[in-house]
Amino acid sequence: MDILKIGFIGCGNHASGNLYPHISKIPEIELLGCCDLVEEKAKNNAEKFGAKAWYTDYEKMLDNEDISAVFVVGQPHMHTELGIACLEKGFHVYTEKPTATNLADAKKMADVAEKTGKQTQVGHMLRHGPATKLAKEIMASDEFGNPIFLESKYFVPGPRSAKPDWDAPTLDWAYMLVQAVHPVDWARHIMGDVISLSCKKGLGKNGAVSYVVAVDFASGAAGLINMTSSAPFVVAELEAVGDAETFLHIDNMIRISYQRERRKAPKVTDYGRREAGYYHEVQDFARCILNNEPTYPTFLDEYKALLICQAIVDSIESAQVVSVPQA
Repeated sequence: MDILKIGFIGCGNHASGNLYPHISKIPEIELLGCCDLVEEKAKNNAEKFGAKAWYTDYEKMLDNEDISAVFVVGQPHMHTELGIACLEKGFHVYTEKPTATNLADAKKMADVAEKTGKQTQVGHMLRHGPATKLAKEIMASDEFGNPIFLESKYFVPGPRSAKPDWDAPTLDWAYMLVQAVHPVDWARHIMGDVISLSCKKGLGKNGAVSYVVAVDFASGAAGLINMTSSAPFVVAELEAVGDAETFLHIDNMIRISYQRERRKAPKVTDYGRREAGYYHEVQDFARCILNNEPTYPTFLDEYKALLICQAIVDSIESAQVVSVPQA
């Protein structure tokens, strides 16, 4: 079996809790080095997850280890700066979302990826969960018909103020970067490009927000992207309707039901563990590179998702329908 040899930059809570544990279980990946500015974190992760070396200087890791791909997982500025640096040094790159805190930097990352010809992927686990993969297969089948409606729902605890450390001067843009980009990317993955939208915003006295976004897809389908920062736990759901009187529903990323006849019970598949999306996003990154297939979502996909997020903010401010620029 071919193996993707990787170095991992960043040993924070998300990386150590949601990504490293899966890397050690994926047969297509070999973790050669861990890097973090905090020496103890880098050393602990190397020992815990089976890397042979640890570093506090990522450039030394890239120079010393025989790796072909790099994971960059930390704050957005780190994704931008080190993601570009690693691409320019000739490595395939995975970063967590968002790739950047503004459109200009996100576009630059996409441009550098295209220029270097290296593979890129952004950490949107919703795309990679087995329920989403099954939904894509069902919706591509003749029996589903033409998809005419989609709702992407994302209810989570979230930011209730601006995030200056992320260069997010407003609560709306902070929410777009921290949370909204997930259901936006999910909707776009399932239904394709969004060409226009309008948004209604709800605001609680304590800074909690909700957004109802009506979208027009390039395919001619309509949709909704509904979000809030005031849920006590994660609710990630997706519903789609086809013109053959078909319907599917993804419940919290793991359970999918599909119905195509009015009088018959839906077919239900339950994958049991929401964390499966993290495992599969990492495995898919490795498999795509090893098989010379396109990774997903790419840095360009992330730029397109952020264009939609910016259009949501523009619609809130203008109270108008807003066209989404097509990258």
